Parts: sequence; C-alpha cells; structure tokens
Amino acid sequence: MDPLYLVAVIKPKAEGAATVREFLDSMIAATRDEDGCEMYDLVVGDDDPSTWLMIEKWSSRAHWDAMRPWPASCASRPSCASTQRSSPRDHDRRIHVRGAPG
Repeated sequence: MDPLYLVAVIKPKAEGAATVREFLDSMIAATRDEDGCEMYDLVVGDDDPSTWLMIEKWSSRAHWDAMRPWPASCASRPSCASTQRSSPRDHDRRIHVRGAPG
C-alpha cells in the first residue's frame, strides 16, 4: 500500500492562537499514537505566523480511515471555534497519495 500524505491549512485569529495551539498540541500527542501514523506535525512558518500547516503521513489510506472519526475538533468546542479566522470547511485540505505518475 502507498502511504497517504495530508496537509491542512489552519488560520487562527491572533487573539485565540494560544487556545487553538493548546487544543492542537493535545490532538497531536493522541494522534501520533494511532496505528499507521508516521508523522503528524504542526508547522508555523517564520514568514507568516498567522498561517499554520498540519502535515500528516499515514502508512496507508486504510490506516487513516481506521483512525476516523477523529477526536472532537476545535470547531466543535465553542471556546476554541471562535478563535479561528475561517470555518473548518474553509480550510484547505489536500490528500496526496504517493505513487508512480500515471
């Protein structure tokens, strides 16, 4: 099976960034223990600290699917959801599966 790569763009409001970061840190720790999780990292760029990237690598799509449903998201928590500049549906989430070009 080919590994699965995902990238999610997260744009927290400046005044709520600490709340979002605290939530994501707890989610990262739990997700890294999931079977098939090879990488689950939050990246904050030096050039744009208001845009964060959640980068994931899973052993396979089946491992990622088995991990779902995900733990409660930040959007489901009123104290956290109000700290984001865009709704979770507005986040850019791309799925890339490594394989030979077709």
